[in-house]
Amino acid sequence: MPTSSEVYDLIQSLGKAEKKAFRRMVQRPGEDPNYLRLFDAMLEQPAYDEEALKAGFQGEAFVRQFHVTKNYLLQLLLQCLRQLAERKDPRAQVKAWLAEADLLRRRGMPELAFKRLRKAAKQAQRQEMLPAQLELFALARKMPFPATTRPLPPILGPDALAAVRNSLEQFGRYVDYVEKSQSWQQWRGEVLSIDPREHPLLAAQTSQDPLQVAILSHHLIYAAGVMKSDYALAKATLWELVEKMDQKPHLMKLNPEGLHTTLNNLLGLCLYDKSYEEIPPLLQRIHALGHESKILTPHHPLMRPQLQTLNLELEWYRDSLNVEAFEQRGPAIQRFIATHQAELPVSYYPLLHYQLAYLHFMRGAYSQSIPPLNAIFTYQAAEQIRTDIFRYARFLHLMLQFELGNMTVLAYALQSTRRYLKKKGGISYFEKRFLRYFSQLCRSPKAHFPKLHRSLYTDLFSPTEARVSADVLDYLDVKSWLEQKLPAGSF
Repeated sequence: MPTSSEVYDLIQSLGKAEKKAFRRMVQRPGEDPNYLRLFDAMLEQPAYDEEALKAGFQGEAFVRQFHVTKNYLLQLLLQCLRQLAERKDPRAQVKAWLAEADLLRRRGMPELAFKRLRKAAKQAQRQEMLPAQLELFALARKMPFPATTRPLPPILGPDALAAVRNSLEQFGRYVDYVEKSQSWQQWRGEVLSIDPREHPLLAAQTSQDPLQVAILSHHLIYAAGVMKSDYALAKATLWELVEKMDQKPHLMKLNPEGLHTTLNNLLGLCLYDKSYEEIPPLLQRIHALGHESKILTPHHPLMRPQLQTLNLELEWYRDSLNVEAFEQRGPAIQRFIATHQAELPVSYYPLLHYQLAYLHFMRGAYSQSIPPLNAIFTYQAAEQIRTDIFRYARFLHLMLQFELGNMTVLAYALQSTRRYLKKKGGISYFEKRFLRYFSQLCRSPKAHFPKLHRSLYTDLFSPTEARVSADVLDYLDVKSWLEQKLPAGSF
């Protein structure tokens, strides 16, 4: 039986065409079945509330066995989605043809069964469906082959055994690569002193391996390159994988997140080695995928790659000080975040809002930084996951209020930040010194501000001892901020 909000979540994930197809499948003239009324009621709910649903159907007999109606609705939804998939997804077509071939075989109709088997074999080969090819071979052995002059797919031809052995070898490599990818420490130890491409497991691969096998092998080499700090190897491996993906667009159409994730990994490498000139064409390639314009549910396979792209893109604008590019792209990014506000994973919510706040701060649009910061402060669910972002946000808020000249608000925000850090504990020297700096600003006339700026800069960024880590400066570049307030050439 479906539990909690499973049926509701499935309904909310349906697209407009899918909803229309479902109604067309189940609706009968002059009838208003309970499962369809329940479908409509769930569709209208902003969040799943079973008690409200039961109250809405109060007095109706099916409420006494509500779970039965809900389960029947689930079965109908899955049936509809399966039928739609068989029309659009060739992998679903292969499975349907295999089932039909077996059904016809059992009914004593081998010739018609073989026609289905041939179609399944051709499509399974094109889609590189290794398990389906093995299932197909096993099913073919159970039926007589009709005489034919038409060429047969390898798995049904005279060399079927060789084709099966090849598929088994490829599937074996796939399993081996999956095993290695689930134990990175072990993999690191195996490739630390050698070129990962010479590892016996990877040396066994061939140019004829299916794309799913090539993806795993390339990601193993990429991971080895990153673990060994050989970023040139990591980047070259990813570009080689992108080329392989581009050669098989019919497969990538069914796995768009695979290409998106690979391009994201390239973006991350370019950010790390500061190859900023390589980033615009990469972003252009990702934007051309069209994923940003989609309405994505929290568990949609494209949600996390798309959020990763936005985060990397915003990070690029920050690191390269490219506020002009952010001004052009910022509205589209903010629209995506606003549209998916309720669906953002806990780990991404504070990070994306902080990036937006900081970029607005960099371009001097201080008032536009306040709303994303407030969104962080009111989103307590993520505080234990990204405590660092919540701390940076507090200090960025102090800097914003100072730039806006809101000294009264700054004083209140300073007290709030002190209470917050005292509650969290583990206050660093930088945080103590930064708090004292803002306390002095609140008590001093403007004429003394330059002296306070100079004192803080000298204390934190002494030529002999820097007291702010690179990790902190990556998110809160206090050094550059203070240098803007000091006379040119005085630091």
